[in-house]
Amino acid sequence: MRAVLMLGVAFFVIPSFVVASSEVTPLPPSPICGGVADVSPAKPAVEILPGYGTGGFEIPTRTPRAQAFFTNGMQLAHAFAHKAATNAFAEAVKLDPDCAMCLWGEAWSRGPTINYTIDAKDQAELRVMADKAAALGANVSPRDRMLIAALQKRYVDGGGKGRGDYAFARAMDEIAKAYPEDNEVAILTADAWMIPASNKENQDNLPRAVALLEGALKRQPDDTGAIHFYIHATEMSGFGGRAESYA
Repeated sequence: MRAVLMLGVAFFVIPSFVVASSEVTPLPPSPICGGVADVSPAKPAVEILPGYGTGGFEIPTRTPRAQAFFTNGMQLAHAFAHKAATNAFAEAVKLDPDCAMCLWGEAWSRGPTINYTIDAKDQAELRVMADKAAALGANVSPRDRMLIAALQKRYVDGGGKGRGDYAFARAMDEIAKAYPEDNEVAILTADAWMIPASNKENQDNLPRAVALLEGALKRQPDDTGAIHFYIHATEMSGFGGRAESYA
């Protein structure tokens, strides 16, 4: 069943998952989705990469191009194309240096995932980035201010399996409760609970992740980010067959 689900992710969610990666951070022995982390084009150009499904939301920015790269960054991150996602968010920051949510996106996308942790040095750098996003966030929505504040908690003894990861997940859960119809928040929150569950092999919070994703899929059955994380959340929970139709 695991092989079937992984094959479904590869062909349904992100068609180019089978491309080899040079960006991979140290991974667990059996990485989820093969640990593919980089499908970005060769430098120097940073381009919008189509075909990665749904994702993203409107942010306050003075340039439509920054919005486009932000949206693409969310899509790529949901597809586990982590390096390409970071490149997209960094390009959005370059296009609009005053865009708080562009900076939030870059800091979020460089964080830990269900496949790998990050070290204390990276956490310190990302904490500074999150703090800068907070300083720039005077014109963002109340929800986005909450997203930035949650991210600030993530990089204080976090990295994938520390207290900061649980602080981040709890803060994200409060946002999910405040915005129960917001699919993007639901996906981000489910991911936040899944990361320490995967890296510490502790399934205590997986039921909450599954519930959030099932709610998102009920609202939008073709949400590819929700589908992708639901496949992994159910697989990690031991009932991957529940997501077989999506795979």
